[in-house]
Amino acid sequence: MASERNPWIKSPAADAADFSLFQPDMTGYSGTTEQAKAGNSISHQSEGQNVLFLDSHVEFAKRSYCSLEDDNIFTRSTITGKGDPYGTAASTSTDEPANRKDSLLLHDPSAFGAVRTR
Repeated sequence: MASERNPWIKSPAADAADFSLFQPDMTGYSGTTEQAKAGNSISHQSEGQNVLFLDSHVEFAKRSYCSLEDDNIFTRSTITGKGDPYGTAASTSTDEPANRKDSLLLHDPSAFGAVRTR
């Protein structure tokens, strides 16, 4: 899988988003639409993100919990052996998925900020 930048990791273009503003708006969670959008990539004004899935299709996902079993692609799962719509915020590009069903997508914050010289 691939997607636009993880909002919880600082990048050359933006500071990390405030994870405390995020809450899924699905059954079992008490989030509003605006709280759910706070978990999206900033590339599209938090309306969603383009996601490339393993079967090679690309979709504009309006929520970051768009992976297998509603797993959040930008957070680390806190549920043993499963994905997690909420999870914990990724803080660095060295964070790792919690289990085999955790679809944690990261980016290298320094790779695009480097200045090349000849």
